[in-house]
Order: sequence, then C-alpha cells, then structure tokens
Amino acid sequence: MMLRHLAVATAGAGLVIALANPASACKCQILPPEGYYQAAKAVLLVEVTSAPVAENPEASQYMTANIRVITTYKGEEQVTRVRTASSPAACGVDLAKGEKYLLYPHEINLGVADVNVCDGSRPFNNEPPVIPAEGPATAGVGARVSVSLL
Repeated sequence: MMLRHLAVATAGAGLVIALANPASACKCQILPPEGYYQAAKAVLLVEVTSAPVAENPEASQYMTANIRVITTYKGEEQVTRVRTASSPAACGVDLAKGEKYLLYPHEINLGVADVNVCDGSRPFNNEPPVIPAEGPATAGVGARVSVSLL
C-alpha cells in the first residue's frame, strides 16, 4: 500500500514538472536599449483604446486592439491597431485597455503594428525609449579630410 502511494505521488510530481516545463516559455535575444530602437520599423508611445480580442475566437494565436498614438519617435506609417501573440509564453505583450505602451513593431501592415516582448515592446513606465546617439561622420579609408584650425 505504501509503495502504491509513493508511485502516485511520484507520478503527480512528474506531471507538475511536465506542466511547468520552461521549454514553452518565451525566449528572447537581449539587446542593448538602443538596439531595439535600431531594429524596429517604428517606435511609438501608444494608449490601448479597446480591449484586446482574439483574431479567430476558435483557434487564435493572436490578439488585436485599437490604439491611439501619443508620440512617434521613429517611423512615418499610420498605425491604428496592434497585434501580438495571445500568450506571454509565446512572447505576447499583455495589453490592457487604457494602458500606455512603448511599441517597437517589427512589422507594420495596413496600419497594424506586429509586436512582441522580444522586439522591446513593453508597458510605458514614464521613461522614453533610448534613442541611439548619432556618432560623428567618418571618412572612408584613403579619403581626403581637411581640417581648419583657427
């Protein structure tokens, strides 16, 4: 009898471990803050104006929501909606109506910005995005450069 309880407990523990498998968790390449800016099609401060809804309620892997662009830091395309994976485990941004987000879309199609946490998109915490400093222009090898000292 004791052996049976031990077998059931061991099987239960194995099930818990299998369900908590981190292999299904979101995994991203970490970039320096300016790297997200450089890689993005656009960089936007937005407010979500509608509750996120599944694209296909029966089998959707994606959620979409209407947004209002507050500030455009990069890009020129009109964006009115955001699309993200429906689960944080699939790297989706957890969107909520009325909240503000910094979005770094990797794709914009017909006014819909595709985002995920791996592209740097995140809730807005009152800190603007890190914009890369423009370095000084450099001349190519063998170029003639004139300098005037006054």
